Amino acid sequence: MAAGVIGGIKLNAWTKVVFEDGEKSRVNGDYNLNLLKGGVTARVGYRNFMIFGTYYLTPWFQEFKGPDGYNLEPFEIGLAFTFND
Repeated sequence: MAAGVIGGIKLNAWTKVVFEDGEKSRVNGDYNLNLLKGGVTARVGYRNFMIFGTYYLTPWFQEFKGPDGYNLEPFEIGLAFTFND
């Protein structure tokens, strides 16, 4: 079992569009994303199997600047398998 805090900083944000004719367009911007994010994480495992989850306490976008004015709060849940010799 493990629990703790997790954080991150946005270094760059960009979007890429590939058109039907093969032309590509890449645009850099901030896209109203928060610069810093922080949250809590927990992991529970036994031998080669682990379940983990993270909930970010900071919203993904700046206040009321997300899609349709929503403040999205990201989370992740996953399974991990390890293979040892």
